[in-house]
Amino acid sequence: MAARVIENERDRLTTILVAPLLTCSAGCLVRAADRGLHSDIRLGRLLSLQGLTLAALYVLGIVAAVVAALVLKRTVLRARLRVSDGVAQLQVPSPRTVALRVGERAWIFLRTAGTLILAVSIVVWAALYYPHDRKAVDP
Repeated sequence: MAARVIENERDRLTTILVAPLLTCSAGCLVRAADRGLHSDIRLGRLLSLQGLTLAALYVLGIVAAVVAALVLKRTVLRARLRVSDGVAQLQVPSPRTVALRVGERAWIFLRTAGTLILAVSIVVWAALYYPHDRKAVDP
């Protein structure tokens, strides 16, 4: 679902194919709770085998995703070359264009999601605060 906003078809397809390789963040809580249920094998004073395993899962997922993206982009999803004046040139956006697009997308996200997050935060605060019993607080 997140890839649908990517305008470049090649980048969108790469994201769709690589995303399943990344470790799910929601599963982190389940794995951390599961690690807490088992005996903790220590590797020295600071490292535990369970924590090291959990960290290795994340690092392995990130490495696998980066390698898969590079392989896909260099083989199956090769960039189209533009031929101008008899010389093939790869179309790479300028840093200014990238910065403007990132800023534009960040502002759209803050404006849309930020207002919703703020509204929900105010509702949750009000639900926790009211009704406020002063007698229970002040003896």
